[in-house]
Amino acid sequence: MNYLAAMIVRVIGDEEESFWVFTNLFETILPIDYFCLMTEILVDQKILIQILQKKKTKLFKHLQNIGLDFAIISFQWLVCLLSANLIKEVAETIWDFLFLEGSVAIFRAIMGILTMLEDDLLQQDDFSELYQILDSKPKEMINSPEELISNMVKFRYIKQKSIDRSREKYRPLILEEQRSVWSDNSSADLPHPSDSSLFKRVKLLNKFFLLSKAMRNSREEALVNANDASITLKDKIKC
Repeated sequence: MNYLAAMIVRVIGDEEESFWVFTNLFETILPIDYFCLMTEILVDQKILIQILQKKKTKLFKHLQNIGLDFAIISFQWLVCLLSANLIKEVAETIWDFLFLEGSVAIFRAIMGILTMLEDDLLQQDDFSELYQILDSKPKEMINSPEELISNMVKFRYIKQKSIDRSREKYRPLILEEQRSVWSDNSSADLPHPSDSSLFKRVKLLNKFFLLSKAMRNSREEALVNANDASITLKDKIKC
């Protein structure tokens, strides 16, 4: 979250205005449990991999054959919303799209990045080289917003509504996986995927609703995340 806060303060300047932009990002643009439980990041990761498998089949199979799990890279990209992976001017432009069009902009940007890296990736058969390209090449290769935007528009058919529908589809699967993991390690009381009424209520409530019951054993950590959104951003930024 420090990367996100740093990005907003750098662009906005004023700390109070930055706080409200930061709050808006978490409460209206991103899914409600994007960071609190990491549930939605895992959901978006699954959606992204499905898009890659369908639209970039050759690249997907190549990464798979080499043994590189795209989830390793995509998780970082989704957590930072690409703020740590692109040069300042490009990242700021992607965030303009993020606030204007919603989180679908991140999916389009990632697919645009993969399109630009595709030739280099397909030529490599070494795991470490593939990882290095995915990890560092976006910042080195993409020098202007126009370069990335020209590739993002190729994926304009990816709509926010389709992303939302996919989230509804995959969320129960991810929650079930989380329930399984937590049941083996704690008595955490995660929402049951079949409880659709709960999800409807959660959508209408502040994201910190999840602090009360969702993960009792993670309450302290979750409260730290919640407090991060309300303390002075200047003191908070360390990255």
